[in-house]
Amino acid sequence: MRIWLGTALLLSAARRVASPGDHTLRLDAWLPLGTAAQLPASFALIGGALLLLGLGTRYVTVALVLMLSLCSLLDPRLTDAVYLLMMSAIFITYGAGKLSVDHLIGSIFESRWARTRGEAQRR
Repeated sequence: MRIWLGTALLLSAARRVASPGDHTLRLDAWLPLGTAAQLPASFALIGGALLLLGLGTRYVTVALVLMLSLCSLLDPRLTDAVYLLMMSAIFITYGAGKLSVDHLIGSIFESRWARTRGEAQRR
């Protein structure tokens, strides 16, 4: 789900920069490009890249919730943003998952912390 949402954000940002061709129009059925297009392009680009990598997922998702809530308040026709808000709650609660840069950094710190803690206990 994280990769799906990151891809949608990146494609919506790229779609604004380049003219949309037929290949991006067919992706509307699979990706929430309409909802992602309501977000600022800079946020969609940076947030999409970070979500795709799984780096700072909880922080990016909190910002995404705030941006989607603001967009929904300004344009009440964006009712499909509710589904992204519910999915964002999962990311905030559980994080990026095992296939992410967040998990890799956490496991490196955990192994170094365990090594340091083990040396301190021997003394």
